[in-house]
Amino acid sequence: MTLPAISLSNPNRWKALSILSLAQFLIILDTSIIGVALPTIQQQFSITPTDLQWIFNAYVITFGTLLLLGGKLSDIVGQRKIFAIGFLVSYRFFSTSRTRSNH
Repeated sequence: MTLPAISLSNPNRWKALSILSLAQFLIILDTSIIGVALPTIQQQFSITPTDLQWIFNAYVITFGTLLLLGGKLSDIVGQRKIFAIGFLVSYRFFSTSRTRSNH
């Protein structure tokens, strides 16, 4: 009995690896951004280090939950629709926040 040979020379595997690596990098970058903001938050609001840990944990849990929700919604509705909806919501939010800060 011989096993079929598995071809590992698919050129798309490197594209997939690079896209997944970039996505993982952006997730780690996003969760580490709050670490930069924590000292300013502590100074502005006179928060204890224990409370800062709660803020960090709440941010990471919320981020992870929304990430899982987005993945499940893209499975149900479709990836392109969810991407378009997310892009439009983000654009709308940031465009209105920029115009409000200018006034």
